[in-house]
Amino acid sequence: MDQQTEDFLKNAPEHPMRSRLEPHRELIRELRRKRYPYRKIAVILRERFDVQTSKSALHDFVKVRARHSDPQRNQLTLPPRTPPPTPPKSAQRGPSADPDEPATMGSSSPSSSSQTDVYDHFEELKRRKRTPVSPPKSKFNFHYEEGEPLRLISDPTKNK
Repeated sequence: MDQQTEDFLKNAPEHPMRSRLEPHRELIRELRRKRYPYRKIAVILRERFDVQTSKSALHDFVKVRARHSDPQRNQLTLPPRTPPPTPPKSAQRGPSADPDEPATMGSSSPSSSSQTDVYDHFEELKRRKRTPVSPPKSKFNFHYEEGEPLRLISDPTKNK
């Protein structure tokens, strides 16, 4: 950071809270842990703390705070990829018995090797050549001339 930015940040006053629910954050969190519904929490806040809010505002408040408090919470991670174990020659699948050939999805193997089978399957799909798909032939043919309406041609060999 440059010096001007650091000086500004040192002298900048604290910004006030934007949410009227922020002072009651811990109460809301504990009530949610005890499985109180948002509607009931809104009633408690209105009756005991004179804070008017809706159940949807409470829901948004809780979800935003949960997202910011634990960024790893909602992220799905794949397990680390391990190389597939090489089975003995007698136990290899299929007629090809090529160890570089990816396994099929329906194999009955332990879960760790089935994960690698899935990875291998995805890699195989990525390596496949894509064949271009031609657009379907239309059974209708139209004739267009500028300044005239579009006309349907009953016989495709005719232009007019």
